Amino acid sequence: MLPKILQPSLTGSNGVENRSGSQTKYSPFIRSFKDTTAADDAGVRPGFEVKDWEAQARDITTESASSEKFKSLALHAEVKLAEALERCNRVHPTVYSSEGEERPNKLRTAVSCQLLGEFAELCGPFAQVLRHIRDELVKAIYSSVCASERGLLVFDQLPWFNVAERLEKENEVLRAERSRFEAMLQEQQAMIMRIEEQVGAYQRATAAAQQEAMSLRSRLDTVVASEESARLEARTGREELKRLRKEWMRLRDELEAERSAHNSIKVGAGQPGLGRGCHP
Repeated sequence: MLPKILQPSLTGSNGVENRSGSQTKYSPFIRSFKDTTAADDAGVRPGFEVKDWEAQARDITTESASSEKFKSLALHAEVKLAEALERCNRVHPTVYSSEGEERPNKLRTAVSCQLLGEFAELCGPFAQVLRHIRDELVKAIYSSVCASERGLLVFDQLPWFNVAERLEKENEVLRAERSRFEAMLQEQQAMIMRIEEQVGAYQRATAAAQQEAMSLRSRLDTVVASEESARLEARTGREELKRLRKEWMRLRDELEAERSAHNSIKVGAGQPGLGRGCHP
């Protein structure tokens, strides 16, 4: 199985991957320990180094005292373990939980697995059994995830308890983001409610305006109908006035004609009488 490698630039000081928004960035580099070793043997520098638990343990145990200085192998094993654990504490100090309990240490775990294999070689017929037990424990303890905790291009294989710590921290970040999103959602919902109230007020105002417009339109229709009726009456009145004027002019002409005829008759009747009444 290929180990998952996290870039140091994407790993925060708190052991959690740096996040942009709500997405976790992972390294595109995934390489097995065998591939890295083969590249080193071929003289090719891959640009980064992957250390499995054995390499991490060797960095601590290589400077241990030689067994030739001890008359007892048991004493040598005890001293070597104590020296290795002391170096582990200097390189990676022990961390305690909020309850005061000692948290697991990846270097101490790697050294313990390494020394268990070395000490198994000293157990004669039990060596193979102890090595097998050590291998089974390593399978249960170590994951395929590698990460750089020192900001360098050196990636250490992580045990499952370190992976769990990272997941817990990331879970805390996700819970904080969820709380923030829930608060934002509540604000958005409150804003939506205010907008809906404003929309309701606008709708009521629009309905009232439409009702008023309908009333005004009805009044306008009445006024237009009245205006049309008035125009019709005015047209009828003008036509009637024209007819009456024509009738008046006709009657006037007839009166003038009768008056002229009457005057003519009157003048004609007065001329003979005037002749008889005159004496020469």
